[in-house]
Amino acid sequence: MQQTLGFVESYYIKFCKVLARFSKAEVKPSRELSDALEMLEWDIRPEEIARASRVVMYPTIAIFLLLLVVSVLFGLNPIVFIVLTAAAPLAANHFLSEYPKSRAKEEVLVALGNSPLIVAQLATSLKQNPNLEQATGFVAKYGEGRIARDFSTALRDVWVGKYPSLFDRIPVLAEKYGKWSEGFHRSMYLILSSFNERNARRKAETYNKSMEVILTDFVDKIKEYTASLHMPTLFIFGFGIIMPLILVSVFPLVSFFGGKLSLDTIAIFLLVSLVGVYFYSGIILRRRPPMLTITDIERDVPEGYLRIGKTKFPAVPFSIVI
Repeated sequence: MQQTLGFVESYYIKFCKVLARFSKAEVKPSRELSDALEMLEWDIRPEEIARASRVVMYPTIAIFLLLLVVSVLFGLNPIVFIVLTAAAPLAANHFLSEYPKSRAKEEVLVALGNSPLIVAQLATSLKQNPNLEQATGFVAKYGEGRIARDFSTALRDVWVGKYPSLFDRIPVLAEKYGKWSEGFHRSMYLILSSFNERNARRKAETYNKSMEVILTDFVDKIKEYTASLHMPTLFIFGFGIIMPLILVSVFPLVSFFGGKLSLDTIAIFLLVSLVGVYFYSGIILRRRPPMLTITDIERDVPEGYLRIGKTKFPAVPFSIVI
């Protein structure tokens, strides 16, 4: 099932398809890019994105070379445009090739946030009645998020004869998300292996083990991520706060001793530092593991109201009166 595309995603795909037409070179995309597009289900091949990311460098170089010439003709400082001419093509190439990976990571983080609940629903249903089709239907009906929709798709694929049974379709689902979560991968195969158990107690232990595995995987990854934040935090603090303060404090001393430190140089340094910290922070945040999704409980009373008996009142006037 193809996902509904947003404004940026839609124009990104169109832009890459147009650029890819200008190159017939055989470019082998990375495995990570292929996995990302498989997860996103976008209507574009990884080879097209790989070609587009190379082609985009040429017009980018031409544009910034033109700006560099204009800056020289008008007597502007060409240093900024020289730096941009060197950096912009690489940045454009990086954006086109990395954007699908970043979007896939975001999708996976949201989807896997519901995975412990999905496994728990599947295991609970199987404990009551060891029928995989019924348990899959239960998850498809009451589960939340993308994985629950994939369970619904799996059930439909079996009904239309695309797969012989759910025992052939569930492993496909496990492999799809197993690239991103080993815990979910193991939990799915543990649940499938429970059908080989004849002893009811062993079956129940396998179901419990499947839930334990995915929760342990969540906790371990969160601990690893937390432990890895020490150096990035120091780096962001140093370049985002300490270095600008040092530069501002040193500027009067340099001027006092006759040194030349122009405001343009300071502005460029601060701008580069700010942009660098911003992008580095984004990289660190994209490494974060999935987090448990809090179940949204619907309210009987709208926000800002209270109910007395069967009547609803605005909370603010009632609070003022009291």
